[in-house]
Amino acid sequence: PHIYIATEYIKNGDNTRATSELLRAVSSDINDERDHNNIGIAYYQLGNYQNAILHFKEALRLSPDYEDANYNLAFVYEEGLGDHESAISYYKKLLWLNNRNFRAHFDLGLIYLKEGMFDEAIKEFYNTLNINPDYEEAKKAIEEILPNWKGVSYR
Repeated sequence: PHIYIATEYIKNGDNTRATSELLRAVSSDINDERDHNNIGIAYYQLGNYQNAILHFKEALRLSPDYEDANYNLAFVYEEGLGDHESAISYYKKLLWLNNRNFRAHFDLGLIYLKEGMFDEAIKEFYNTLNINPDYEEAKKAIEEILPNWKGVSYR
């Protein structure tokens, strides 16, 4: 229950109480990957990226194939820390576990785009649309890249 109370405090902007509840949750004997994942999400929302990473990794230690924790690790490395290399690694692991995760394909494409890896970005955006043809963000990303792209089509 401490995790859920902390989440409510975060929603209400009460970071002091949220942190207190998270510390209570951590001090209890948690051996469930979902609880660690949820604690990681709460820490991410507080901007405490290192503790978020610790809990996502603990979730993966408990359940190495846990897709949510892989996604969240990739996300915190990218959005929180700007560590593209680590983010790419976790997105690739997630896609190895579930190649139909359109959101992971799209987010990986965004990283490739930021890195100037246009061939890889286009490929991931097309992978996104092959899984979810109505995903407007992927369509927009492709439209923005194509005028300046000189690579080979992946269609």
